[in-house]
Amino acid sequence: MEINRKNVLIGVGTFFAVSALFTFLGIYDSNKMPLLQGFFFWCSTIGAATVMGLLVLSWVFTGPLRDRSTLFKLVALSSISSLPVVVVLASYSGGLRGEWPAINWLIQYALTLPITLLVNSVGYLALKAMGYISDPSDSVSKSGVSSEHFMKRLPIKYQNAELYAVSSEDHYVRVHTDNGEELILMRLSDALKELSEVDGLQTHRSWWVARQGIADSKSTGGKHHLILKSGGNAPVSRSFLKSTRDAGYL
Repeated sequence: MEINRKNVLIGVGTFFAVSALFTFLGIYDSNKMPLLQGFFFWCSTIGAATVMGLLVLSWVFTGPLRDRSTLFKLVALSSISSLPVVVVLASYSGGLRGEWPAINWLIQYALTLPITLLVNSVGYLALKAMGYISDPSDSVSKSGVSSEHFMKRLPIKYQNAELYAVSSEDHYVRVHTDNGEELILMRLSDALKELSEVDGLQTHRSWWVARQGIADSKSTGGKHHLILKSGGNAPVSRSFLKSTRDAGYL
């Protein structure tokens, strides 16, 4: 997604606020360190978890685990992002110099995982509440209505596919899914009515895009596009630009 100044400031502010909070609480006996050293300690450990989490986030939520529950994916994300945290802890406590017995690595990992899971869960819930993320495994709408009725219009091979977008072509609509594309005889206006309760948005007079279908966005020469997970580009026209941005798609 397009990065804007407001989102960067929110992310950086949250990062330092959490680091300051953990320093104040003295977690992992960091209160025994000088104040600035304790703050740097938490910046480095949280930073290590954040970088690793960002590297594997897409794989966890849209890769092989996308059909698993959100809790399972958060546990998987936390299990992976806890690994570099233990390395940072070892660098402060002599573990990298061979001063830790082997069992200590497992103990530190077991202590780190719950905290990482808590931070990731709170972050996930906050971002979801603000509309910045949507769980791709849910093809359900805000009101609990799914795209199932609309997908039943497609041939059997597409009916259980993940809906990415719908675009208009003369008297047909092209349905973009993770299983390919298919044309059906239908007006876009009628398709939008059937998809009105699904978590998606019209981005152009000829396009509707599901939140779960977006992989990225790009802006070149004043023109905006949403990049679908299939690799296709969905245009965002000026008349729909504000609503698309407000929804967190850009």
